[in-house]
Amino acid sequence: MGDGVVELMRCIDKAFPNVGIQVNTFYHTYFCKENTVMKQFRDATGLENLVCSYAEVTDPIGKIIFGSEKDEEIEAIEKTLRSHPLAAEFDFVRSEKTLFEILPKGIGKGTAIEKLCECLGLDKKKTVAIGDYNNDISMFQKAKLGIAVSNACADAKAAADFITVSNEEHAIARVIHDIENGTYTL
Repeated sequence: MGDGVVELMRCIDKAFPNVGIQVNTFYHTYFCKENTVMKQFRDATGLENLVCSYAEVTDPIGKIIFGSEKDEEIEAIEKTLRSHPLAAEFDFVRSEKTLFEILPKGIGKGTAIEKLCECLGLDKKKTVAIGDYNNDISMFQKAKLGIAVSNACADAKAAADFITVSNEEHAIARVIHDIENGTYTL
């Protein structure tokens, strides 16, 4: 993502001193600035606690994640990033209530569906995407069926073709069952 992403990280780091910062390369995840959200993320995912300054990351950067427990701070981070002069070079998405991401332009879950179908020789008309947050919306748009779990955020529900049970009620198994029984048709 180049030097521009480091400039965006500096901007956010300066404006929001308590925000957590995670840098994801294609090979490692670095926890560059610790806070409660980053610790919870690391604990939930089991990722190794690789610590370094974001300016020291030498591997190609795949995405940046900012974390805050405060909804208004995440909203302010989004507003700051979208109004930055370098904003047009990147995509941005809120991936959870407490997380906001910078992605390379044109890269997201929707692109992943297209590339996966292309690489595997699959018909996109046979794809189903299941998700719960804004970062899943592009996937819903590219798949034949976009299905939000019942505890998804409002934007994800609005973008989905259907809503199923919550992610705590075996949503994947339920969708497979519903496809097999004709509730959803591909």
